[in-house]
Amino acid sequence: MKLNKLTSAVNANPEMAKVSKQIYEMLQDRTRAAFMRAMLSDPMLSASYQGLLSIEADLSDGAALSAAVQKLGVTAEGTLADLADVICHVGQSPDTDERVERIVRRAVTDVLMRTVSNGHDLYYETQIRNLGAKFNAQPLANTAGFFLGGLIANAVRGDLLKLSAEARAVIGDASNQIAVSWTDKFSDRSRRKGVSFREIMQTIADDFSVYTGGGK
Repeated sequence: MKLNKLTSAVNANPEMAKVSKQIYEMLQDRTRAAFMRAMLSDPMLSASYQGLLSIEADLSDGAALSAAVQKLGVTAEGTLADLADVICHVGQSPDTDERVERIVRRAVTDVLMRTVSNGHDLYYETQIRNLGAKFNAQPLANTAGFFLGGLIANAVRGDLLKLSAEARAVIGDASNQIAVSWTDKFSDRSRRKGVSFREIMQTIADDFSVYTGGGK
């Protein structure tokens, strides 16, 4: 089996390296690979990812958070949890697979929770207009990596429940490190082709075996 090169942070942590190896092996399974390709191509996932990117783009251009979320249909009186619901609802349809919906929602939540340092009160109860300096836009600068890491973690977590508590505790970190290696590979492969990060999810779906170590 050929694995993508993991970062030194993974290799320095034996438990994380072991979990990362198991996740790669699971992603190479034919049935799971087919599910991942379908999920990465799903309209709900694409719309949710684009919604997160739009917030980051507006904030980078100097817009206030309340103005950025208003473009998506959320008022400043809403919460980040409300924002996540709206983002996920945009691309959802009666045909959306329930498992895809659940995984995407968790991935969107993961990204937005990072902006308030995983503070549940800030995420679920504080109005967006009152977040102030407690909101950190920096995680949105790595939306692709964090979103992809959340997708990977939630796609495999249910099959890793028999691992030790120590191993289960690093599933998220291991998945994020895999996502980093995938975004790096995307950059290396796509920069010369002029493909932007807006297209990363579909690109990985199209070349999934390359990213999981089954191709060049």
